[in-house]
Amino acid sequence: MKNQTRFYKQSFGVCGAGVVFAMAIVGDPASAQTSGRWTKPTEEEALLDEIFGQPVTNEFAEEVRGVISSLGVPSFKKREEATQRLTDLGPQAFLVLRDAYYSTDELEVRLRLENIFREGYLQHFVFGRNAFLGIQQGRQPRTHETDPRIKAGFVGIVIGKIIEGTAAEAAGLQKDDVLIELDGEPIPDHSTQSNLSFGESIRVRGPGARVRLTLLRGTIDLTKDVVLRSRPRKYYRGRQGVVSQMLGFYGRTFDMFWEKHIKAPDPASKGDESS
Repeated sequence: MKNQTRFYKQSFGVCGAGVVFAMAIVGDPASAQTSGRWTKPTEEEALLDEIFGQPVTNEFAEEVRGVISSLGVPSFKKREEATQRLTDLGPQAFLVLRDAYYSTDELEVRLRLENIFREGYLQHFVFGRNAFLGIQQGRQPRTHETDPRIKAGFVGIVIGKIIEGTAAEAAGLQKDDVLIELDGEPIPDHSTQSNLSFGESIRVRGPGARVRLTLLRGTIDLTKDVVLRSRPRKYYRGRQGVVSQMLGFYGRTFDMFWEKHIKAPDPASKGDESS
């Protein structure tokens, strides 16, 4: 077997939201999803040992191999589709992906597999746990003093922009809507921290969660049910709080995971085992 070291490696240093508001917060399966905080796991817990200790079904393995076969086809579109499909499968496909990585001599296929491992790993631990509404803040939050429909001591979040392709767009939110309640609860006034508090409440729910937003649109009061989506990767720029901590931690543990489970043995050591 060839010494198949990683040909492709990108920095895990991605960053925070800038002006984009109510985006996402990463969450450990238990802690961050409920509290907005993150309790760092042990490195051993991040190595996914259990994935490689459990065989997959023949049916699933054949399905994954079928998708892998498209990584080397002439059509760039089909290669991209296969890459995304395998990334979405995540760690459950890693055992089959590893066999393919060891056996292929095609450079592009190997590069794609390396990227799939990395992206699938981070999707599992970080990116797939961030809820995203998809709005940008407009003016300063409204208060009871500027709009009597907003309860005293609480605020209304003014939408300055709807980000295309997000949960906010799908739910029919519009520029200049004023968000005043989340799941029936008014939005607390924490001065300049009001937006952060609302964003936290959105983020910790996780992708796929359903929330009910009450909003003001001109003179009309509306209620919108929204299915939250994952935070797009392009908004992970900047290093802020929990996001930075988790990306730094899982960026490091991915390298450990790779060395333990994916990196092929040196051919010389393999030869030493032969008789």
